[in-house]
Amino acid sequence: MMSCPFLRETRVRSCRAAGIRKMIVESETPADGERCSSRRFTECAVFQQARTASPRSEKCPLLDERPVCYCSGEPVPHYVPWSEQPGHCGGDGYEYCDLWLSVARPRASGQPPKDPMVDGIAVPRDLRYSPNHLWLHSTSGQCHIGIDGFLARAFQNVDAISYVTPSGVHQPSVVLSVRGVDWALVFPAKLMITAVNTYLRHAPERLIADPYGAGWLFEAGPVQDGLNGLINGEQAYPWMKSEVERMTDFVHELDPATPNDGGKPSDDFIQHLSREQVLLLMHEFFASHAAWGASV
Repeated sequence: MMSCPFLRETRVRSCRAAGIRKMIVESETPADGERCSSRRFTECAVFQQARTASPRSEKCPLLDERPVCYCSGEPVPHYVPWSEQPGHCGGDGYEYCDLWLSVARPRASGQPPKDPMVDGIAVPRDLRYSPNHLWLHSTSGQCHIGIDGFLARAFQNVDAISYVTPSGVHQPSVVLSVRGVDWALVFPAKLMITAVNTYLRHAPERLIADPYGAGWLFEAGPVQDGLNGLINGEQAYPWMKSEVERMTDFVHELDPATPNDGGKPSDDFIQHLSREQVLLLMHEFFASHAAWGASV
């Protein structure tokens, strides 16, 4: 398990009795007249008002020194006690941090493809996929869940996102509003959900624009055992290829006039479907089946 490359550790000093508790980084040169770390602390008005007994010490008893961590990628560092560091910073979950994605973007659109591509759809090898086109990225510390590129291209646009299972031990479930249809996507296994990507409620377009990165849906605890029914990286390419072919056939059966460009549906084909046809599409490719249910 790797920590975020932006994660740094240092020590800060502050006065426990000061009205405004200013943190001073240990590596910074003490200001002229600084008395906290010398016997001159007895001259400090704050120390005198605190009525603290003067110990035989070389520094002020009100001086608080502690280890902290901070993100070196932030323009203004925010110091957090080392024991309270965010879990995703100290584990592989940093790959889904907005700041990390904005700088490194290991899977961002527009970058040279590093993963296998099926008709323009990325199929990352390090993910596992459910038959209704959700992906799972599992590490030793936690896992993340989102939609794959096939679903993102089929939907084209999502009007709203509602989390059905925001926390606890559940099958991660979310409702997507697409062209007047509310569709529930359910991951076929129970996991301990620890967080959801609440930013998507205000910016659902991120789900489609970056499904493998900023558009992640759920964060959950580590997977203890294997998940039955999921498609691994080696199986994903031929499966995705068959799904693309099946989609072409399905759309052609709905409306023979819809496909173009050599018989393939246009990327925005869903915009030309009726509400009933959209429902048929969702039932065919993105429905949850009881047979997929697996527990961890």
